[in-house]
Amino acid sequence: MSAILFFVPLLAGYIFANTWQLTKYRAAREDSQRLYFLAAFYGIFIAVCAFLSCMVLLPLAAGFIGRVGHLIIDLAPLTLLTSEPKSPGPEAIDVGLMACFLGAALFWGCTLGMALNQVTARAISIAKWIGRSTPTGSRLQVGAMRFAKRIDPVLLAIRDRGDDIEHLLVRAVERTMPIQVTLNTRKVYVGDVVELVEPQNDRKTLRLLPLLSGYRDENDFSIAFTTSYTDIYEQVLAPAVTDSSSNMRIEDFEIVVQLRDVVSINLFDFDTYLRFSEPSDPQDGDAVEPDDDQQAPGNA
Repeated sequence: MSAILFFVPLLAGYIFANTWQLTKYRAAREDSQRLYFLAAFYGIFIAVCAFLSCMVLLPLAAGFIGRVGHLIIDLAPLTLLTSEPKSPGPEAIDVGLMACFLGAALFWGCTLGMALNQVTARAISIAKWIGRSTPTGSRLQVGAMRFAKRIDPVLLAIRDRGDDIEHLLVRAVERTMPIQVTLNTRKVYVGDVVELVEPQNDRKTLRLLPLLSGYRDENDFSIAFTTSYTDIYEQVLAPAVTDSSSNMRIEDFEIVVQLRDVVSINLFDFDTYLRFSEPSDPQDGDAVEPDDDQQAPGNA
């Protein structure tokens, strides 16, 4: 019986760690030994919650708990309830309390994480609503958006356990900046990150909504953009086109890039790229190529 009293809270802690978003991303990237200690840590917390629940229920439902104990004694072999079969069997109220404790532990383990997820999601929604409803740049607006980012489970998990690519993608999303992706084929894409993959999944692909595309020169690796997708979006998604037989939507232009094909990823700023990519005009009229150390971040 002692083994069951130990195993059930441990199982409940494991379920909680893989249900609550603030911990399931970390649990997915822990090795087996650390995951065991994480489950044990939350199992102790859930065991305390289950014990307090039983103490609250005992004065209110002592009769029901006793009847449950009698039912278990009648159905279960005595050897499952005590290690000394020859001694008098346990009292029905004790068996009922054990069953109440185990059931409460499983209940808290299965439901507490989901309840906390709902509370977190509601808090983020309220904070973002406040941020959208208040004047831009005000203390309330800045504080609300900062609070929403601080409690976002995906962003917290990436900051804590993410790799360099995930950190850069978070910065791009938070600052609403496009990124520039260079592939091993010298193909270059500039686009917006569509979504952040949940950290419990091993990221293998990257989804972008492209804004520009081109290629790097084979010799000096400078970038030449050949396609502007914003012009395509304006033409395809124009009212005259959308009212016709075309069913194209903006998400139909998303591209998926295999990370194994990526050479480099960096943030991209259009104004900075245009400023550093345009040749200067010296007084003698000759165009001067920008120095290597003056290349824009988007042209690196």
